[in-house]
Amino acid sequence: MRKIAVLLALTLVFCAACSKKETASEDSKPAQQTDVAEKEEKKDENEATSDSKDEEVTEDNFRDFPVTDESVFSTDPVEGGVQISSCKRDIQDKVVVVPGSINGQTVVAIGQGAFVEAENVEAIVLPDSVASVGTSAFTSCPNLKFVYFGSGLKETGDKMFNICNSIEKIELPEGTERIGGYLAISCPSLKMIVIPESVTEISKRIVMSSEFNGVVKTPAGSFAETKALEDGLNVENY
Repeated sequence: MRKIAVLLALTLVFCAACSKKETASEDSKPAQQTDVAEKEEKKDENEATSDSKDEEVTEDNFRDFPVTDESVFSTDPVEGGVQISSCKRDIQDKVVVVPGSINGQTVVAIGQGAFVEAENVEAIVLPDSVASVGTSAFTSCPNLKFVYFGSGLKETGDKMFNICNSIEKIELPEGTERIGGYLAISCPSLKMIVIPESVTEISKRIVMSSEFNGVVKTPAGSFAETKALEDGLNVENY
């Protein structure tokens, strides 16, 4: 009887140990599955970023690129949020999509010379929260083709585009009220500047007529139409 009792006791201990091992194994599965899921998600994000860097940038798709990492930008505090004071010059992204907020602060402005010498950038997308773009914000960006200003723009500084050899069109959104003069200097590919009816102040000449052979597109009877004609520029209405 003692032998039977001992055997039964050993059997129970063995079964209990096996049960604990199985339970521990089952408990570890969700953690392992979570780790695998996170790794797959990061892999997908990395592949998407890699694909976007290789993708051709066009007027139709540049606004669909992923938001650029906050670490690329330096900011200064301003009323209502922060302004982008600079973007890394050696950034490799073809498209810079400025986030709507950085470190929890709303991006409300682009500072003077913020994107100077961003030589690899082909397009820039600003959030709707941006109300102002500073003087010479886009300077020496030889590959820059497209800029989306967002819907909240109210004013720009002078000489916004300097030595941007690839820019073909500057389109300011409806709601813009004041723009600086000489919007583009030494931009040989520029063919069109779109200025909405809402603009009621232009500080200087729109561009140098001697180096601009394109057209200013603006509504008939607008302030911009009158100014463009005074500057001796070609005008088209829309």
